[in-house]
Amino acid sequence: LEGGDIADVLRLSERAAALGPHRAGLWVDLGAAYEWAGRAVAAQRAYAHALALFPNSPEINWHLGNYALRADRIHEAAAFLRTCVLRDAALRRPAFDLSWRATGDPAFVLNEIVPPDTHARLAYLDYLSDTARLDAAADVWARLRDAGLAFEPAAAFRYLDALIEHRRIAELDAAWTALAARHPDKLPPRGPGENLIVNGDFETAPVNGGLD
Repeated sequence: LEGGDIADVLRLSERAAALGPHRAGLWVDLGAAYEWAGRAVAAQRAYAHALALFPNSPEINWHLGNYALRADRIHEAAAFLRTCVLRDAALRRPAFDLSWRATGDPAFVLNEIVPPDTHARLAYLDYLSDTARLDAAADVWARLRDAGLAFEPAAAFRYLDALIEHRRIAELDAAWTALAARHPDKLPPRGPGENLIVNGDFETAPVNGGLD
């Protein structure tokens, strides 16, 4: 592709796919060559063949998700990116970032791209916290809370730190209270009127985050 001779690119890509008919990556390369040459129907056919060969591959789904976005097929892209998020932790942040740049719609990203998986939702919560999208993060937190907060307190610390940094005190207090209720052995809840400094005698081990 960098050489600029599209005829050679197509010839070599077609030959490679013919020699490796069961290698999904070669069909992705062929699809990219067809797309670059403006042959949309052939590109779609090559990409579909790659997916049929390796339907659960995060890498293949990543390529197809990008292709679907370039073709302005948002809902189709969402299904591919959702597979990436679910199956490859390394692709979660790139998928979240790409989804936000493509749609700018927090409800769509949360409902269509982030699967109902605790680890995926926590990764998305961290992404939103790091990018200061705290209104969207509050929706993710609500789903984690409603699902029972089945994770250790430290997994929420980046979100809590973002709430501290942006002085969203009511949300911070509510989140900490929910964590304390879920983990009373690690985060003893404060009663009304108690001191702001707690655990002064180290009755419980410090967790080093949030409002500890």
